[in-house]
Formats: sequence, C-alpha cells, structure tokens
Amino acid sequence: MKEPEAAVCSQQIRSPPQLSPLPPITITPITITPITITPITITPITITPITITPITGQGTLLAHLSQSP
Repeated sequence: MKEPEAAVCSQQIRSPPQLSPLPPITITPITITPITITPITITPITITPITITPITGQGTLLAHLSQSP
C-alpha cells in the first residue's frame, strides 16, 4: 500500500503547480512622522536703561539718601 502512495506523491511533486502564484507581499513602508519640535522663541527681555539723574551738589545727594527707606 505504501508504494502507490509514494507514486502519487511523486506525480504531484513533478506536475507543475496549478495554484495561482502568490502575489508579492508588498511591505508597506512605515512612514515615521518627523516630530517637529516647535522652536521656543525666547522673547528678549528689554532692560529699560535706568537713567541716573546726576545729582548736583552734595546736599541734594544726602537728601536723596535720607529719603530712601
């Protein structure tokens, strides 16, 4: 009984496959979305220049110093 089975198997192997050829597996490329890092725009702190009024005389200088807490 084994001999005919072997013969049938050999015939199936020899015969060209009737199955339709499998379509090539198209691997969808994983498009990695680039993470756009929003640039942190640091607003330049404009330091207002402190205009020191030149104190004329020593008397007014002492008066200003005494008034300051």
